[in-house]
Amino acid sequence: MFSLINRSEGTFLFAGALDWLMWDFVVVGAGHIGKEIAKFLSGRGKCLLVDRNLEALGGWNRCDVLHGSVESTPELPSMGALFITALPGSVALKTIERLLESGSRVIDVSFYKEDPAMLSGHIRNNALYVPDCGFAPGLSNIIAGHMVRHLGAESLDIFVGGIPVNPRKPFLHSVTWSVEGLIDEYVRPARLIVKGKAVERDPLDETINYSADGIGALEGFYSDGLRTMLTTLGISSLREITLRYPGHLDLMRNLREMGFFDNGGNPGPRKVTESIFARYSDPRDICILDMFSGGREDHRVQIRDSGSPEMSSMARLTGHTAALVALSILDKPELRGLIPPEELASDRGMIQYVLDGLRKEGVSIKVSW
Repeated sequence: MFSLINRSEGTFLFAGALDWLMWDFVVVGAGHIGKEIAKFLSGRGKCLLVDRNLEALGGWNRCDVLHGSVESTPELPSMGALFITALPGSVALKTIERLLESGSRVIDVSFYKEDPAMLSGHIRNNALYVPDCGFAPGLSNIIAGHMVRHLGAESLDIFVGGIPVNPRKPFLHSVTWSVEGLIDEYVRPARLIVKGKAVERDPLDETINYSADGIGALEGFYSDGLRTMLTTLGISSLREITLRYPGHLDLMRNLREMGFFDNGGNPGPRKVTESIFARYSDPRDICILDMFSGGREDHRVQIRDSGSPEMSSMARLTGHTAALVALSILDKPELRGLIPPEELASDRGMIQYVLDGLRKEGVSIKVSW
């Protein structure tokens, strides 16, 4: 049994009353990112926020709310023109599979370890799937697609990070999205393109020093956020470097070497580490995205944004990128199949629409083209 909680009257409508209902946007997942997407879209169309956890929906009055899930609510895929999924990677795949098999149009900000191409076989009828449509991957993909397809870029370096305004020792970092995903960055091999070929690197093998304009000295490591771009862009060199405060990576190396990122046991070392890292959570963050291209001409993109106690920058850049993409394709039924964000850049107006939308939200964006 599930219920629709009416945002204005607080009444409950049960399954039999849902057949006639339809929303422009259905956001699945009421975490920090999902709520930010729903808040952004609720003033721009009819929006429904869905979560199986009633506590996550408590006090929410920005749009309609459904206590349930895609798995428990057979009617749900027919109730939205466009779905935006913002779920933990561990549960995202099954939800997305069900939506695509029902012919739904899905924009996804969930980050799971599997290749998004594996979901192609679940696409039915006129279903659409845009995976990895957040900050990085997501916004970085759209910019990369534009640089390659319209500016002739032959190589790309992507420096990206979300760091706290006030780093606390010894961690020197804060968790603004997923603590599981954070630790994955230090244990999962990073894939990049070197001389036209995909190679793997241990993310903690090398420290890359970087000076970010307006911020100062940082350190970076190769991270596995290129995803679909590894096969779609066809360029000779492609690297993603995730940025942290100096000293953070040495701590991560020591913890990994000592087994604190290992699974196993009850609770295992990793679960204990996750619970400790989760204590370092502060929405007052700074997001950085610097992209450099090489080719016929060199181009640069510089993005800076700061969070506040009310909303982290990571939530804004992830959620608002997905929401802007949703708005831009709501009335484009010709888009179907699996379309990675970088392929959306084939539409020259897409990048301008997304960047202008983020600028209106106060994000600082400088481009050289």
